[in-house]
Amino acid sequence: MNSFSQQTLHDWKEAIKCFEIGEYKFAKEKFNIVLNSNRTNYFAYQYLAFIAALENDVETSLSNFKLARKIADTPYHQALALSHLVIGCDALEEKEKALKLAEQATEIYSNLARLWYQLATYQATISNKEK
Repeated sequence: MNSFSQQTLHDWKEAIKCFEIGEYKFAKEKFNIVLNSNRTNYFAYQYLAFIAALENDVETSLSNFKLARKIADTPYHQALALSHLVIGCDALEEKEKALKLAEQATEIYSNLARLWYQLATYQATISNKEK
C-alpha cells in the first residue's frame, strides 16, 4: 500500500468501499484498475475472487484465488489464499483436492487455528465417506 500512487490508493479505497456496500460491478472495475498499475497485488485478486464467487462464476473465482496464492509474499497470505481455494474445491465436490489444499495451507502457515480446523473438517468428511 505504501508504494501506491495517490490515484491508485484512491482507486483501492473506492474498490473496497464498493465491495463493502455490495456494488460489485464498480468494485470489480476499480480492482482491475488497481491491478493495471500493480499486477502483483494479491489482495485485489482475492477480492476479485470473492466477487466472482458471489456472482457464481466458480472458474474465475478459483483462477483469482490461485493467482493470489502464487503472488502472495507472506506465508500467512499464501495460506489464506489456499484456504479460500479449499472452499472453492468443496463447492465443486472435489473433496480430495480440498483436503490436499487444506494440508498445504497448514504446512505453509501452521500458527492459524482456523486452518487446522478446516483441515480436520475435510479429514473427517473423507474418513466418514470411506466407512
